[in-house]
Amino acid sequence: MDSLAMRDHCRPIAGDYPDGIYRVVGTGEDTVTLFRVGDAEGRRVNTGEIVTVRDREFEAFEPAENPDGN
Repeated sequence: MDSLAMRDHCRPIAGDYPDGIYRVVGTGEDTVTLFRVGDAEGRRVNTGEIVTVRDREFEAFEPAENPDGN
């Protein structure tokens, strides 16, 4: 999580998270707050869905492309 920055994008590869692309909108001492901005195919969506992930659970995500270009 050290290289994680605001506005980075990621997608879940494990765990019980809805499929899609998430933008990092907050980082704390041991949490990351994500906003779902894309569907599973990488197309932009407006979900309003916010997910807070604990540091140790963030391994369930991998980097993803920004869906805004789609």
